[in-house]
Amino acid sequence: MTITNLTEDGKKISLDRLQCSVDLTSNIKYHLLVVVVLNILMSVTAFVDNTIILVALHKEYQGVSSSWSGHK
Repeated sequence: MTITNLTEDGKKISLDRLQCSVDLTSNIKYHLLVVVVLNILMSVTAFVDNTIILVALHKEYQGVSSSWSGHK
């Protein structure tokens, strides 16, 4: 038993055929490329931001530890 669906021109088409339609998958490579590029850009941005935060925290910790070492 196949499930049928009506297209815009009134023709019946099976659900299996609709899922693998060329119209639905023709631009998928472009969309996947956009997703991959955005993922790479966000990953690099997060890495750089986290590195900057770690360097700033390290400098802040060094400044605090050196100022407290003279107060005994």
